[in-house]
Amino acid sequence: MSRIAKRISENFILLVSIPRNSLDLAMAAEESGADAIKVHLNCVHRASGTKFGTWKEERKEIEKILSKLTIPVGIVPGAQVIASHKEMIELENMDFDFWDIFAHHLPAYFLELQKMGRMAAVDYTFDKAVLEELERMKIQIIEGSIIEPEGYGFRITARDIARYRTLVKSTKLPVIIPTQRKITAGDIPYIADAGVRGIAIGAIVTGHTVKELEAAALLFKKAIDSLKYVVTEEIPGGFTN
Repeated sequence: MSRIAKRISENFILLVSIPRNSLDLAMAAEESGADAIKVHLNCVHRASGTKFGTWKEERKEIEKILSKLTIPVGIVPGAQVIASHKEMIELENMDFDFWDIFAHHLPAYFLELQKMGRMAAVDYTFDKAVLEELERMKIQIIEGSIIEPEGYGFRITARDIARYRTLVKSTKLPVIIPTQRKITAGDIPYIADAGVRGIAIGAIVTGHTVKELEAAALLFKKAIDSLKYVVTEEIPGGFTN
């Protein structure tokens, strides 16, 4: 089992999607209480506008991150352009704990990889049948990226919370929510009450500097630490304030 899968089975987790592949940002995330971080390749992060290069371009800084961090490090290998099979085998033999990619971009050859944990993102078109098939493919964690693009950066709504709960009830896998909305630490109890098992904070809420990221991560970690684990008949495991 990947380290992040173990952590999310035990606690509501804080995952930091660092706004660029930088050792300083990665260390700031760990020191501010992150349970794991994500680095990226081959994509423009639509919610923040951040651009990430190829493995060749990003490798030097990512290797520094892997050599220094003690928390799990995951990799987003791309979107429309994705790390090749050869590159993924190379990445698999490094110290990455998991990969994370949209299910509709996920190449079949990723299912051959055995050493890294598996996180798959679903978008606003998600349905229960697809989620069930992702379970069968031994995906470990679902990233609920279910906000329509025109809604990025706005405050979270009651409808969003309802849809998160619907997603959680549609799968046996733990669900983590990214900050496509401008989620605040004060929103954590509502998200947790929907049965979500973690939050992935990115540039929309962390900003792009070390100081901004530290401040945001500390606020979210404090809110998460105040949660209490509860079990209900409706949702087998969840958290509340």
